[in-house]
Amino acid sequence: MSRAALPVSATVLTKNAERHLARCLDALRGIDQVVVLDNGSHDATSPLPDNMPTS
Repeated sequence: MSRAALPVSATVLTKNAERHLARCLDALRGIDQVVVLDNGSHDATSPLPDNMPTS
């Protein structure tokens, strides 16, 4: 009996995580959907996910 894989989502909550966010998102590359929620960072955290490759 064959089963289809269920989609997997991850949520990343951030605040001033510029130094760590790229490595975190790179570790989640195989995930179907990654949602990044920034909580008012004062560094360059907010634009980082927009500049990351999607696959």
